Amino acid sequence: MQFFFITLFILIILMVILVFAISSKCEDALCHPKAHSKEHEFEVIPKFGYDLKKTYDSLDLEDFELTVPNGYEIRGSVIRAEKDHSFTDGKERAVILVHGVTANSYTMLAQAEVWHRLGFNVIIYDQPAHGESGGDRCTMGYEESEDLVFIAEEMRKRFPEGTVFGIGGESMGAATVMMAAPKLPWMSFVYEDGGYATMRDEVPACLKYKAKLPSFPFSDLTIMYFDKRNEHKIDDIRPIDHVRKITVPMLFVHGGQDSFVPTENVYKLYEAKEGPKELKVFENCPHVKACFMEHEEYYETIKEFCQKYGII
Repeated sequence: MQFFFITLFILIILMVILVFAISSKCEDALCHPKAHSKEHEFEVIPKFGYDLKKTYDSLDLEDFELTVPNGYEIRGSVIRAEKDHSFTDGKERAVILVHGVTANSYTMLAQAEVWHRLGFNVIIYDQPAHGESGGDRCTMGYEESEDLVFIAEEMRKRFPEGTVFGIGGESMGAATVMMAAPKLPWMSFVYEDGGYATMRDEVPACLKYKAKLPSFPFSDLTIMYFDKRNEHKIDDIRPIDHVRKITVPMLFVHGGQDSFVPTENVYKLYEAKEGPKELKVFENCPHVKACFMEHEEYYETIKEFCQKYGII
């Protein structure tokens, strides 16, 4: 009997060690994601019905590099509007698009094509620790939002005075956009696709989606490691609090079959936003795949939003 209890005690200790080890690994995966190559996007995205390489070949990308205050280099591209496209007010339009975790700027080319068709200049870039940009960690939108503020201010200098600007992003990029928007009061519109309301609520969804792990005890332990290893805390990443401060027109987009960032997030965000806003849920689409799977409807959604609020 004594041998049984000793063995049981050892097994419990080993299980506890294993749980902590797995949680530590989960936190590391959040902050150091295995980012996809740009070539990978050309291979995978067509499976969702969209020829990304064809779009890439049809657009003229002007590359740029910026060193942001956080200390690393950001690489991106500007896609200039067609010269024969003009708006009645004589002003140019520009939008900055921000990709999500493990993705890169090329992932945003489908959305870039939508905005380009509407006459916009489009700016895309690789977030830190993704694509060709520098940086050695991902902060799930926190430091990335600081980068976006700097990038937006720099890009503003490269366009004529009076250019109508907006920002948009998907998934973590959407969180980045929502957290940056209140610090960019000169922006004329904001849109987000598949963004999370709070990172604390996203952690269990992420663990379930990526690793099939239950919320208890892994979520709290993963958050504990995150808070211990980073200068900022998990509760600093709350896009919903920043949405409440956004006063310009905002479009919320989400997939109705999203299990990575559960669809309920978009309703919380939409409710939090005061003033002009629109909501579109693509019922049959998983996480941030609507622009690939329902490209023309996505285009019409963006177009109607822009027309309704006088953006174009």
